[in-house]
Amino acid sequence: MTDLLNMCARVLLVWILMAMAAQCHGNEIANLNESAKVMVSAKLASNQPVALHQQVVVTVEVATDTWFTKGTKVHRFEVENALVATRSAFAVNSTQRRNGKTYAVQQWDIVLYPLATGELLIPSIVVELQVKSEQSNISGYLTTTPIKFEVIKPSAFMNPDNSWLVSPDVTLEQTWQRISSLSDETELLVGDALIREVSIEALQTSIMFMPDRLIKEGANNGYQRYRQQITLSDSENRGLHIARFKRQYTYVFEQPGRYTLPTIELYQWHPDTNQMHVLKLAPKEVVIKHTLVSYVRSYWQWIMTVLIGLVLSLCALITLWKRYQCAKRQQKLPLFWLYLLAVVGMEEVELEVLLFKKRHSQGHYQFMSISADTQYHRLIARIQVKRYASTGGLMVTTLSRFEWLWLWWMVSNGLRTRLVRV
Repeated sequence: MTDLLNMCARVLLVWILMAMAAQCHGNEIANLNESAKVMVSAKLASNQPVALHQQVVVTVEVATDTWFTKGTKVHRFEVENALVATRSAFAVNSTQRRNGKTYAVQQWDIVLYPLATGELLIPSIVVELQVKSEQSNISGYLTTTPIKFEVIKPSAFMNPDNSWLVSPDVTLEQTWQRISSLSDETELLVGDALIREVSIEALQTSIMFMPDRLIKEGANNGYQRYRQQITLSDSENRGLHIARFKRQYTYVFEQPGRYTLPTIELYQWHPDTNQMHVLKLAPKEVVIKHTLVSYVRSYWQWIMTVLIGLVLSLCALITLWKRYQCAKRQQKLPLFWLYLLAVVGMEEVELEVLLFKKRHSQGHYQFMSISADTQYHRLIARIQVKRYASTGGLMVTTLSRFEWLWLWWMVSNGLRTRLVRV
């Protein structure tokens, strides 16, 4: 029991001595700060109001009129309504003459981005350092003075409905790649796809502020759009912050037609010139044509209707043709129709028989009748002479098709009232 009490007493004594030593070193570093042998400060590059999402650089400076004997550490801090990025990995070391003294100076740049408008407060920043004094090394903690600055939204285009960035230099580019089921085809068909790759490179900003919706949502009748993130990175090169963003949009076309793939607009607020610029990527117009499969899928009802109609029509035509041939063989067709067929074939015997049948149906049993129409008698005489009489070597011309038709018309209409039965 006695040993345990002695051990506890020793531990307590060590803690008391360490606290006294820390207090002593803290007082010493504070005394050096008051005597301007050690100085700590934080400042902004400009006292002007900054734009929403604009990069703000806080420079923390530590100076001593001797030298640093240990690495200086700038403790992390938080700012309400702001994104505090990681500070620079290495300090910038230099020497400066101040009030006739030479100081060793270390500077750290800490980047932050305002997330809301209004007044923002950067709290006191804790700096842990160790410097050489006349007799020994002195270490401790110092804090900077809080900083206030104003954040504004300088343009009405900086709203959630638009894609915008705050950067002095923005590069916006796009490339197109065609994916076709038939690689040798030069035109796009249903089922083919277009890949649109959009890349953004911006200075003095972060990937946190890259626009999420470069293309506004809308009705995409006839095609589907898919997006895929490819590159999203922040980098720093000699104090220059670069944000890189790359995204793919894949358009898969499901229906034929003419489509206009939309324009992409990106608003850029330039913090140095305080001007808004609009960067645009041109739209693309494409024509999608049917494949055989897609055409059948789209119009199968119409195609089936036409095919059924054609089959029914063909069946009806075949039936009518058979009935026609049967009626023709049985001489049940109308006389005029048979007469027309004979005229087309110039079948003179058949024409005479049909004319006689027509005369017989009118109650006449011979062609030659008393009529005032001499042309009719002349044509009938030519028929009889050519068919039944000897011409004595004279050439008797055959009646033309027109004359045969004229005879039918005369028999059917013109002679009904003028022919006299003998």
